Amino acid sequence: MKKTTVKIKIIFALAGIISAFGCSIADDMLGVNEAILSDRVAPAISVIEGISYAFVDADNTLQLQVSNPESGYTYYWETTGGTIDGEGVTVTYTAPSVAGNTVVRCYGSKDEYVETRTAEKTIHNIEILADNMLWLKADAITGLNSFDAVASWTDSGTVGNVLAQATEANKPRYVADSLNGRPVVRFVDNTDSLFNTALTTGSGFGVAQSQITFFIVFRVNSYIAASYILGARNGGTNSFPVLYHLAPGQQLRFYQYSAYNASPFPVLFGQTNMLSSVCDMTQAVVADKLKIWLNGTEQVDNINVAATNPTINRLYLGSLTANNSFVGDIAEVLYFSTALSDERRTQIEAYLTEKWGL
Repeated sequence: MKKTTVKIKIIFALAGIISAFGCSIADDMLGVNEAILSDRVAPAISVIEGISYAFVDADNTLQLQVSNPESGYTYYWETTGGTIDGEGVTVTYTAPSVAGNTVVRCYGSKDEYVETRTAEKTIHNIEILADNMLWLKADAITGLNSFDAVASWTDSGTVGNVLAQATEANKPRYVADSLNGRPVVRFVDNTDSLFNTALTTGSGFGVAQSQITFFIVFRVNSYIAASYILGARNGGTNSFPVLYHLAPGQQLRFYQYSAYNASPFPVLFGQTNMLSSVCDMTQAVVADKLKIWLNGTEQVDNINVAATNPTINRLYLGSLTANNSFVGDIAEVLYFSTALSDERRTQIEAYLTEKWGL
């Protein structure tokens, strides 16, 4: 019996399971044998640093890779915005100059008789530095081993403020691989703090501000009465332009420009939280002057608001006064001198949520 085999080129996309048919001709008879390619794993694009956010005005590159490459495949890349540098399994993506989402695609092909496969990933390009007064990232701290003392925490933005602690016994600790594979700054007891009593003027510091937006990713590890996660002062007075106050009963009280939530909302020990706030003292309606979100959910509350807008010239992280320090972890802090739009606020919340695994 004479047998002839016909090769068929198969092309398929990322999703789904497909079938291949081997066609054989024997004695004027055509037989079709179906083989399910269930052992084939569709390609996927992953970000080496783990988050799919790039900044159009700051760190604007991401390292992308094919997370499950197969031997013998050649990989080609393209993007709907920004640029791709390199070739093969790993490439560098550079964000465009304007905010917005782009789609990166990768094509893997072997030869003309074997399938070509496609993967794609959405990259979120967001603006981070415009109106930014302070940007503290625990994963930007370098030169420390886990549980080393943190003498200073440098601004990752452009203003250049540094929060520091000269007293050895009052320094918080750097803890590696603590939250979603990333480090945190841990405030261990009621004496730990970082502060700056000579903030760089400009970008909102040193002048009265009617608007501020603030984000902080934190975890409460223990309760100490009236402990301050972050506080700010106008000179030597407790004007509380920005302050998170852990009240009794595991509750969080928020002050901003002497506006505060009259009924504190609960946070749980050991739970990582993202708190966002937008303060706009120019709003006519009192309820619109201060808005607070916990893990992306707006906290509806009775807001008390003062009439004046104090000048921020001293900033404290982990405390405001002696023996009232926060006991817990801080992962990231962002502070803006304007009332961010809902669109921009939710973009930054999404970035923090993905980065810290919230």
